[in-house]
Amino acid sequence: MKQKKALQALRNWLFAKMVAILINGDWIIVMKNSPGSARIRENSWSGLTDFKNKTIFLDDSDNDIISTLCHELGHVVFQDFLLEEARRSAKMEVRKLKGRDKMMKWAEQQIVEWEECFFGSLSKEQRGILEMFIDEARKGS
Repeated sequence: MKQKKALQALRNWLFAKMVAILINGDWIIVMKNSPGSARIRENSWSGLTDFKNKTIFLDDSDNDIISTLCHELGHVVFQDFLLEEARRSAKMEVRKLKGRDKMMKWAEQQIVEWEECFFGSLSKEQRGILEMFIDEARKGS
């Protein structure tokens, strides 16, 4: 029971930091292909993080858009750390990947793994908070 409370506290702390990044970090969320938004040609993704412009793009037709926002927030929070880890610690794993941008592919795999754990742990209230950010982005589109 003590461990469960500690894990919930850790989840709540991390979630609060992620929300603070959205609120205080000048990040914006833009809906892709929603009514009134500019159409984006690339349709092979449901979410994309543009670090240079501090923008998270979400595909409004994605049925799992809340999970996608959580995934993209994982990139915002962990991307620098994961790329550094790929350069230093995970060289053997990275080399096994096929194609170009192996470090980015490795970092993406790590974010997917993190998202599966973290998103599944979120409370109904926390998912609702993410949904509020999505609703606000829809209004701005």
